[in-house]
Amino acid sequence: MADTPADEPSPKKEKDSPSSDEAKGSSTSSMDKQKEENRIAELENKVKSLESRPQPQYAAHSNGSALKVIAAILGILFVVATAGAVYFANEARMNEDCDDNYKELLATYNELSSSYSVALSEKQSLQNQVDSLNAQITSLSSQLEDLRASSTGKDEELASLESQVEALTSDLEEAESDLHTKTLRVTYLETLIDSYEERNTELENQLAACLADHEELCGLTPYIGNFWTSPSTYVSLAPGEDDIATREYYIYLCVGCSDCNVCSYNPCDPCGICDPVCCDYDGPWEKIRLTVRVTTDFTDGDERQKIEIVSWKWV
Repeated sequence: MADTPADEPSPKKEKDSPSSDEAKGSSTSSMDKQKEENRIAELENKVKSLESRPQPQYAAHSNGSALKVIAAILGILFVVATAGAVYFANEARMNEDCDDNYKELLATYNELSSSYSVALSEKQSLQNQVDSLNAQITSLSSQLEDLRASSTGKDEELASLESQVEALTSDLEEAESDLHTKTLRVTYLETLIDSYEERNTELENQLAACLADHEELCGLTPYIGNFWTSPSTYVSLAPGEDDIATREYYIYLCVGCSDCNVCSYNPCDPCGICDPVCCDYDGPWEKIRLTVRVTTDFTDGDERQKIEIVSWKWV
């Protein structure tokens, strides 16, 4: 009977192997759970940090000015949401680099075309000069042959004609040399123009694509739920009758197709607000940064606020 308890640990050892696998699985699960808890804690800290961020205040008036500014910004967002298509249709401010690159290359191309036209005209003028000299030399050579075939006693006339032919031949050689140089120049310009025409066509296609993008972006709508504002410089006002405070905010909007299902604002990760992880819709998403100027006027004790959108850009 004393052997029975001693034999009991043996079967327990045989079960250690599967139990060890279970322990490993449990350990992996615990690690994943720990990572998830750490991630949640990290996000909670970000939320607390954002929530505890100090709000801007005006020293001259402490009667809720900051709240009014925030309310004004929310009002701006409402205006932007309803008039989004107007901003997105502003082609003068969209894809400026595309348009500028096209215009710059087009100006270079036009300048090159002008140089080519001048060179081509000069080449034609030289060609005409060479043709004229050749015609004169042919005519004089014919006269020389006629004089040589006729009776003697015309040495002076022959010498004069030969002198003229010599001079014309010299002029012809010079003109032919100039024509050769100009022909090389024209050939070079033709090659360069072909290259620019190819690049110009490419940029025209890019510009057309940009314009097409403008039309597509006109249908984008900013959603009230998806935005965050940047911290701004705090302003303190000294008491007075003509105190005016001007503040500028960055407002970031997440835009997508108007028929998409947009999630609510996620303050835990403002930099990734347009990330598909934030929503159950895959996009496409684009970020827009609005620069909003809020002017508070305390003139004559009457507090007024003016809100204007200074500019906006894709980010």
